[in-house]
Amino acid sequence: MVREISKDSVEKFLSTYFPQYKITNDPFERYLGYFDNELLGIIAYSVIYERAEINYIFVRSEYRKKSIGSALLNKTVEKSKEAGLDNISLEVEINNIAAINLYKKFGFEEVSRREKYYNGVDGILMVRKLGD
Repeated sequence: MVREISKDSVEKFLSTYFPQYKITNDPFERYLGYFDNELLGIIAYSVIYERAEINYIFVRSEYRKKSIGSALLNKTVEKSKEAGLDNISLEVEINNIAAINLYKKFGFEEVSRREKYYNGVDGILMVRKLGD
C-alpha cells in the first residue's frame, strides 16, 4: 500500500538502508512510502508551481523487481493529476537502464541530456505531460 509519510520516516529509512543519501530541507518536497507491514520503499518529489519534480525513488534491495517502484510512481502521477499539475520531470543517470525503462513505461519522454550531471556521467532529463 502506498501512502503519504513524514520527513522523519524518510530520514529513518534513508539512515537505515541508504546511509550515503542525506535528505535536504526542501520546503516543497513531499514523500510517499510503500508499506507491507513495514516501509519497503519511498519516493520524494517537489511541487514547483505547475509541475512536480521527482527527486528520488529508493526501494530496499531485497524488495526490488516486485513492482514497488511502479506503485510509488503511479501514486505520484495520480497525486500530481489530482493537484492539477501540468507535468512531472526527473533526471536519471544515462546508464540506469532499469529506471529509464520504468519511466518510459509511465509515459516519460527524454527531452534533453545533461552532460556530466552525475559525477562525470551524463544524465537524461525526462518529462511526462499530465494534461488531456
